Parts: sequence; C-alpha cells; structure tokens
Amino acid sequence: MQNLSFLIIDENAHELCMFKVLLRAFGVRQIEECYESAHAWDAFQASAPEIVIVSDKLISVRAFEIVRRLRNFENSPDPYVPIIFASAHADGLRLRQTRAAGVNEIVRRPVTVTELYGAIDAIVNQPRPFIRVPGYFGPCRRREASFYSRSERRRADVSRAVGGMTPFNPFPHALALARSGRPSIIAAE
Repeated sequence: MQNLSFLIIDENAHELCMFKVLLRAFGVRQIEECYESAHAWDAFQASAPEIVIVSDKLISVRAFEIVRRLRNFENSPDPYVPIIFASAHADGLRLRQTRAAGVNEIVRRPVTVTELYGAIDAIVNQPRPFIRVPGYFGPCRRREASFYSRSERRRADVSRAVGGMTPFNPFPHALALARSGRPSIIAAE
C-alpha cells in the first residue's frame, strides 16, 4: 500500500485531514488533496492518482457528478481509476446514484480504520472488471464471478443466503444462561 498514490476530494478540511492521517498510518506517502470540488478535475489530471477518495460533503458540485466525470472514458486520463466514496448518509437514492456513477467502494462516515483498509484492500486484491453498457461505465457491481446458468445461480444464491444466516433468537440472554448451566428466568414450554 505504501507505493499507491491517492487523491482526496473533500471540501471539509477536518475530514480531509482525517483521511490523510489514516492513509499515512497505512504507510501511504503520496497523497494529493483537493479542497474545492470545482478544481477536482484539474487535481485529478495533475496528480494522476492510483486511487481517488471522494466525499459526499461537497458543496459546489455533487459528488456523484465528479465520479461520473472521472469515469468519462472519452476525456478522462484514467477512466479505470478506483474510486472510494465516503458517505455520511445511508440514503438509498444517493447511494444508488453514486453506484450508477461508477464508484468501486463505499465507506460510511465516520470512517473507521478497518473500513477504509477493507475498501483499499478490496480494490487492490479483488479488483472487479469494468463494464461498458449504455448508460453505465464502471466496475462490475457483482462481487463474485458467476459461471452458472440462471436457475443454478439462483439456487446457489439461496443456499448461500440461508447458510450464512444466523438463527433469530428474541432472547439471546436466555441462550447464554442456558449454556452456562445457570437457571433461566424465561421458561421454555
């Protein structure tokens, strides 16, 4: 990770500094910053980063518009650049717009060390292929390669979902008490 170069686009100086501190803790040495979203395109062209972090707290330009411009494969110096989007909102519409613009990973604010490291690790060690279809250019949204026919894939998805689910227990403390051998207040019939 030390050899990667980053561009952080965030109009909030405190948040931008926090990203820099986390990246430096990972050993990253090349970090460019852009405090004004209006200058994001110029900063991207000048720094030629290997990974871009875009904040959703941009004031003058919407974050997903910046992502869409970076992905514009006709004018962009590197339309395949991995983009991490940092969002404080779990708003489904905003996240869908950002995904549709072509981000690689989304991290939630406040960003934790493990979440940011996980996003960078996914970009570096599990890169997704890019696709170009009418209305979209960016990383494939599927995390796993799937070589199944339609019915086989659905069967695999269902079995994986059922196998990965934890059973619902409305009284988790009762299960813990039962395992410890101590009597429980809740009686099972």
